[in-house]
Amino acid sequence: MNGLGFRRLISITLTLIDFRETWLRKNKLDQEPIEPLHLVLIEEPEAHLHAQVQQVFIKKAYETLCLGQPSHCETQLLVSTHSSYLARELDFSNLRYFKRKNSDAIPHAEVVDLSRTFDKNSSQNEKFVTRYIRTTHCDLFFANGVILVEGDAERLLLPHFIKNHFPKLNSSYISILSVGGAHAHRLKNLIEKLALPCLIITDLDSVAMEIQTDEDGNIKMNNNTEKVKYKKCVPLLNANQLTNNDTLKTWFPIKQKIDDLLSLKYENKTNGNIRVSYQTQVSLNFKDENKIVFPYTFEESIYFENRTWINTIFKKNVDKDDPRIKATGVLLKMMKAEDCEDFNDFRQSIFLALESNKVDMAMDLIYGLEPKDLKTPTYIYEGLTWLENKILGIDDLAQGETNEIC
Repeated sequence: MNGLGFRRLISITLTLIDFRETWLRKNKLDQEPIEPLHLVLIEEPEAHLHAQVQQVFIKKAYETLCLGQPSHCETQLLVSTHSSYLARELDFSNLRYFKRKNSDAIPHAEVVDLSRTFDKNSSQNEKFVTRYIRTTHCDLFFANGVILVEGDAERLLLPHFIKNHFPKLNSSYISILSVGGAHAHRLKNLIEKLALPCLIITDLDSVAMEIQTDEDGNIKMNNNTEKVKYKKCVPLLNANQLTNNDTLKTWFPIKQKIDDLLSLKYENKTNGNIRVSYQTQVSLNFKDENKIVFPYTFEESIYFENRTWINTIFKKNVDKDDPRIKATGVLLKMMKAEDCEDFNDFRQSIFLALESNKVDMAMDLIYGLEPKDLKTPTYIYEGLTWLENKILGIDDLAQGETNEIC
């Protein structure tokens, strides 16, 4: 237990108790009134405490200082830290973020009051973000930039893309958060408050309207309104499709029509420190014919842009004489789609393969391929290029500076 820093924790705790008793004892010795404010400052306690002990410390430190103090007196504890373990244990109302400001003269920082991140109308988002940060190893507050990704497959493969194709970005401090398209927009207030360069990697999630009919084929009516539902579908241009992605609809670029999203120019996918990256068109060869496809998800993009290489490394059938690796799950279904004679059947089979566990595809690729040989999907490559340039333009990576919480 001593190896975990418990002796340091005991030492710090005894010091805090001594501060408290010295403050309170003064009144007993000379009858002078107790100063109404007891201010205690602790600088980077993580330098002395193991990660597990840090969480115990921050939970108990203030409680220890306040024990036995008169009701009319107050203790204020200020802790400066670069530790995500300490920061995630506190409510936003207790956090002050020191944002480094660029200056050619004297370096300075802006103090951001995180208690003002969420207003009364976004209390549910505040609850979500607080719970998310507490239940994940969130290093968002100390990063040079942040990447929000759709799911586990992106989270598993993205570090490989960065390491093998973006060495300058790999040398900076990037926080990768997997929050899904349904919840990424809930981080909007916090990301904008921190003013960090933020890359949102998300999916088109295209849907098409389906009018509901009864058994006789008549349109169902309810209060003279047609009953409709939206069903996920292969993304197509000029097909009157919508996106089901809340991030694209309500955060950025605030567009709902698939046609609008697919026609959006590169420069219009950036708004200040925020950039969104979603699937763009991919050219592929099918039966010696050039075809254009719009991937629905990250997994489709990976397959379409690494199709030849994947089918060279993996095999579809159990053949002992074939030295290649046996594909499974989504990857196996996508490879079997290559047997289709008609392109539309091929495209639909690839789309239906997504109904399996998608994270298994990432696992197969990590197991079977050298990550450096895997091509980064174009839309992700564009986004990472933007993020690398953005960070190089605002941060001095050589000094390895990070932001601080107090």
